[in-house]
Amino acid sequence: MASTLNVGDVVDCVVRKVQANGLSVSLPNGRFGYVPKYCAQSLCDADGDFVVSEGDSVSLKVKEMGQPVRLGDDEEPSAEPMPRPAPPASSGPKVVGKIDLSQVKTRKRVAGGASANAPEAPSRDRTPEYKEGDVLEGVITRVQENGAYVSLRRGGQGFMPVYLMDKDADDQPRQYRRGEKVTVGVASTKGYIRLCGEEKLRKKERREMSKPVISTALRYFPMMAFLAGHKPGDLFLASVGETCADKMTITLPNLKVDGVVWRDEVSWRPVENVSDIFGRGDTVDAVFIGADMDHYRLLFSIRQATPRPADAWEMPADERRMMREGDTDALSAAAHYKIGDEVRASLTHDRDYYLFFEVGGYGLQGYAFKEMFPQLLSHDGRLMAAPGDEVDAVVVQVGGRVGLCDKRIWQERRDEVDAVFLSEFAQQPIMRAAAAKIYRPGVEVRGTVTDLDGDRIVMALPKGGLGFMKKSDMIVMPEGDGQLRLGAKISATVVKSNRQGFELCDSARNALQKLRIGSQLSDIYHVGDRISGTVARLMGETALVSLPYGGNGVLQQSNVSPKNEGEAPVMPAEGEVVDAMIFSVSRQRVTLCDIERWKAIQEKNARRPEDYFKVGDRLTSQVIYATKTGVYVQIPTAGKGFWPVYNMLGYVEGKSKPMPRRGATVTTVVQKVTDKGVILCDETFYMQTLERSEEQDG
Repeated sequence: MASTLNVGDVVDCVVRKVQANGLSVSLPNGRFGYVPKYCAQSLCDADGDFVVSEGDSVSLKVKEMGQPVRLGDDEEPSAEPMPRPAPPASSGPKVVGKIDLSQVKTRKRVAGGASANAPEAPSRDRTPEYKEGDVLEGVITRVQENGAYVSLRRGGQGFMPVYLMDKDADDQPRQYRRGEKVTVGVASTKGYIRLCGEEKLRKKERREMSKPVISTALRYFPMMAFLAGHKPGDLFLASVGETCADKMTITLPNLKVDGVVWRDEVSWRPVENVSDIFGRGDTVDAVFIGADMDHYRLLFSIRQATPRPADAWEMPADERRMMREGDTDALSAAAHYKIGDEVRASLTHDRDYYLFFEVGGYGLQGYAFKEMFPQLLSHDGRLMAAPGDEVDAVVVQVGGRVGLCDKRIWQERRDEVDAVFLSEFAQQPIMRAAAAKIYRPGVEVRGTVTDLDGDRIVMALPKGGLGFMKKSDMIVMPEGDGQLRLGAKISATVVKSNRQGFELCDSARNALQKLRIGSQLSDIYHVGDRISGTVARLMGETALVSLPYGGNGVLQQSNVSPKNEGEAPVMPAEGEVVDAMIFSVSRQRVTLCDIERWKAIQEKNARRPEDYFKVGDRLTSQVIYATKTGVYVQIPTAGKGFWPVYNMLGYVEGKSKPMPRRGATVTTVVQKVTDKGVILCDETFYMQTLERSEEQDG
């Protein structure tokens, strides 16, 4: 018999073991066989349970040769067993132990749990497409220990696992019976339709509604990275994601960013429901049209990717506004709070050096550093407040979570508080990853000082990450009041990146470093040169001017001539091109002045001292500094004058003479006028000199 057993033969078997999903049987030739439950419906009752027991004889058809042999119901029963053909005499006995693998069918599971050898299931092309969250009606067709099969009214079959079934009063999975009508929800459509109880689906929906919104950092920094390299009007190939009546989301596969297309930007014709036109996975051409900064979303248009027809339709502005204001998916912290809002927060728990709060009724979480709520801590830093205690706070940061601070501390030390939160925000992993793609060597940034560590300045960069710069490398002082403090704004240039963040350099010094190797500013620019430059930045009464051969020049208001006499000088605007003269050059800075001011200085310098003074003039001047040989004084309209020590009253050679202090006012007489300057003496010494001259003349 062993040599004549083939697929399709009907054999009498003995049941060896009854299992939940099938039977183990013994074949007449001594081999073992297996009968799956879904292939032996004639051996089951209405509830799907086997009606046979161990030792019973059953007649089954061979479905597949293997180890063990697979059997099932006889689909074409016959009154008499079919005669088995005798083997050819010349072929010899057939070896049963060797199996031709090319004839073995692979057992594949398909939707609904049926196997590839089960009766042919309805075509998937005729099965309607379902998506997660759909609520459907169906009938239980089979009940097993691990779940139940449901025939859906709209077509197709799904499987509901035990762990997704609704619970009864004893918190146990509900008992279903074959033929029972049920209402179920679609939990997943990957591979097959996985169903869940209606109550389970409703609980999931409630959890999704109460779940905090996605962190704005997950949307903000990919969006800012996209905006850094693209502009409105750029065309992209996108893939459609979720769709609803008023909008749909799209994904740019190459850039890994998401965007939104509103209903009024889908077509040049009126559209009632976006879901009727596009489905998940569709490929579309989309034009970037801008960004929604309130909710951190990129906006795209499909209709603008096609030529505008003559009879193009436009949605009324009121309808467009109502449609977008009714967007329930746009809830975020930015939609409810802004920096400076006073809120009532409830303490939930603490961890490390953080405090966590529940803020408002929107499911948003607030957090703060412990030192920002000193009234909640003991003198040794331990938390004295209990969960549920409420505090009055101020919103100092808006993101996926709301940054909070005590009102008094925020008012007194606002710059420090902002700096601490900015530093924490900039160090989040997603922000650092986004910053690494944006900040390349040579990119100019404008950071906020968050820490002053010796000679090193730590700054939080606006698009994520921390920047580090040496104080000794600074040429231009911070913006605003020019004070180097927490919260000050500093413009710098990225030099390189490292594990901690980005090494920065002062913008003016970076321009100097771009000059030819081995050169200094004094090698390129000279006093009296006329240059033309663009105002890069205004800092109070000082303008930073980009020089034509690299580096920056400083134009101060005192070096700008007023347009009309008696009026204050007017500083040039940012971006304005100015003609100026180089007034002075040092190792780190080029000082400029306008042309009119330069001419006035030159005219003043062209005059000789004898044009102002003559011998015998009495002058009241101020001491600039003193040396062993004399005193230098500031005299009106003529710059410096020198009062030698031997022209002082009481001078004795070889003995020290007390000198006037710096800043003291002295009265002197002009003794001599030369091309280089004025030589002074005291009045008594001058009178004695005149007397000696008269005696010599007499």
